[in-house]
Amino acid sequence: DFASNLVFKKLEAGQFTMENYHSLLKMVFFQVFYSSNTFALAGSRCGFDQKVMRDYLIAHADEERQHWTWIINDLKSTNYKGEDPRNLAPPKEAVAYYGYAHYLAWTEPVARLAMALVLEGVSAEYGVTIGTKAIQVLGITKEQATFFIGHGELDQGHAKEVLDVIRQQDISPEGYAFLEHVARCT
Repeated sequence: DFASNLVFKKLEAGQFTMENYHSLLKMVFFQVFYSSNTFALAGSRCGFDQKVMRDYLIAHADEERQHWTWIINDLKSTNYKGEDPRNLAPPKEAVAYYGYAHYLAWTEPVARLAMALVLEGVSAEYGVTIGTKAIQVLGITKEQATFFIGHGELDQGHAKEVLDVIRQQDISPEGYAFLEHVARCT
C-alpha cells in the first residue's frame, strides 16, 4: 500500500530530508548491487526448454549490472559524509530481500522474474515521481537523483516484457499461485 509508505508520506508533506534520502539510497543499495547477480543466477538455472527466459534473465543482468554506481554517485553528489555503503553491513530488511532473490533464482528462476515484475512496475510507475518530488523537496538537481529518475525512465515497458516472458513458460495453476505469492512478498 503505497499511500501508507513512509517515504511517500514524507515527500508529499514536504518533510523528506537529505538524511532520509541518504538512508533510502543506502537501504536499496544492497538489493541493487545483488540484483544482477540473481538475474544471472536464475538464467543459469534455466533448462533448454526455457531459452527465452534464460536469455531475458542474462540480458537483464547485464542491464542492471552497474546501476548500484548510480546510488554511489547520488550519495557523493549530495555531499553524503557517511561510510561508503560498500563498507557497511546491510540492514536486515535488505538481507531478507536479496536473500529471497537468491533463493528464488536458485530454486525457481521464473519466480525471480515474478519478483522483478513487481520492482519493474514500481520503478516505472513511481521512479520518476519519487525522483522529481525529491528534487523539489530537497532542492537538488536531476543529476543528483539519477538512481530513481534513471530507473523510472529506463524501466518503462519492462514490466510488460517480464510478463510476456513469464507467459511463455509452461506454468501450472499452482505455479501461478506461487508466483502471485512471490509478488505479494516482494
